[in-house]
Amino acid sequence: MYENEFELGAINIPGIDAQLGSDMYDGELDIFVAALRSFATHIPAALNSLSHVSAETLHEYATTVHGLKGSCASIGAEDLRARAADLEAKAKAGGLAGILALNEGLLEDVKTLIRHIHAWLDQEI
Repeated sequence: MYENEFELGAINIPGIDAQLGSDMYDGELDIFVAALRSFATHIPAALNSLSHVSAETLHEYATTVHGLKGSCASIGAEDLRARAADLEAKAKAGGLAGILALNEGLLEDVKTLIRHIHAWLDQEI
């Protein structure tokens, strides 16, 4: 367990449903917090890849956004998971125009979530 023990109610990160996220790990908060830390550490590399979408890279984009969707689900970021799922469907359908219109907003919101996770981790852990 981490140095500071806390309860589910102490996990108040904007954009994350802590109950939903912890349920993914059978309520094991130490595992959930490890998932939050992993998300904040590893997702920035995926965001870099997602920022360079083109007609030639749609398949790769769909694969990367699929991973982002799963990562968002694993921490209870349901709104971002749903938006990533929408982008994945558009990429698989070849809808580059729809992707470009939504991609930048999703990337900015994920970056904001990462900042919120880091701030919470710095304060609580």
